[in-house]
Amino acid sequence: MAKEKTMQRGYRDVGYLLAPRVKQFRPAHISVRSWFKQVAILGEHIEANDKTAVKNWIHAHYPALIQLVPERRRSELVLGLLERTLDDRH
Repeated sequence: MAKEKTMQRGYRDVGYLLAPRVKQFRPAHISVRSWFKQVAILGEHIEANDKTAVKNWIHAHYPALIQLVPERRRSELVLGLLERTLDDRH
């Protein structure tokens, strides 16, 4: 399990820290009700361990964020999201 104050795993840490805050980071153009539906869809992708669907979801909802992450490192961001979700279940 990663510790927030000692992280040094690059974009995986970004995904790890983003995971519990996704509900809070609603894009302005999406209504609250729609956002919670989208977050539930993300949860389904995570539950299914569908890394491609998670990456596509991030791309669709956080395009500015994904553009900051080099293409070859985007899988690390996804792995961080998945890892945090698993850590939070235990």
